Amino acid sequence: RRRFEPKGCVLSEIDPEELVAALGGRNVYFLGDSLLRQVFVALGCMLQDVIQEFDVPWEAHWPCHGRPNCYESGPHSGFHGAKLKLASGSTIAFVSDSIPADPNAIVVL
Repeated sequence: RRRFEPKGCVLSEIDPEELVAALGGRNVYFLGDSLLRQVFVALGCMLQDVIQEFDVPWEAHWPCHGRPNCYESGPHSGFHGAKLKLASGSTIAFVSDSIPADPNAIVVL
């Protein structure tokens, strides 16, 4: 099996404790579409050991528009906003429309 490794780019594994320390109590907001929502979910999976609370309101009906491998309802269907509260007090959130006023926020577009 081959593994993709871009030339000149080395991505190390994320250490959840180091990321929490690097955030220094700041909040992170992912503002975007389904692609950024997938990045948010992947990050949440990597940080599961330092997540204190989470709120992911999966939609009761999610439009799949005839796409294969799409879940139209329940867990893993889709959501418009979600929050992960870390043990440090920082929040990592996915928002699809706007971010709250937070002068110390990190925004990922």
